Amino acid sequence: MRGTFSIEWNLPVPSSGGGAPALCGADVKEGATFNLGCPSGGKISSVDFLEYGTATGKCDASGFKDGKCGVSLVGNASVCVGKSSCEVSCSGPACTIAGKKIETGDPCYQTVKKLDGKVTCGGTGPSKPSATPPLTID
Repeated sequence: MRGTFSIEWNLPVPSSGGGAPALCGADVKEGATFNLGCPSGGKISSVDFLEYGTATGKCDASGFKDGKCGVSLVGNASVCVGKSSCEVSCSGPACTIAGKKIETGDPCYQTVKKLDGKVTCGGTGPSKPSATPPLTID
């Protein structure tokens, strides 16, 4: 056989303390479902950032910052702690977190809004990527 062969994979990045990975999502459209979750059976140990509005920043070392217009959902997202995954969606004046509706008011009337969030995982998830991840090719 001839041709181009390529492969790609992702490993969780350990937190700065060498513990469990911190996972995040950026720019989830208003009305879409944002699934906060942890890999390999890990559980959410904290919700570090979760905003519905116009947060700035990225899923990198610089992190997220509150936008000029938005509402923090970190306190309401405490229901996600201890779960392996937790669904969040927001549209207009309300958000739903783990099936619970929360009236937030529309933080930015007639402004395109999004969800941005970051969780730290703990529990049975991996604490570090394997030094030599297995690779099997059939």
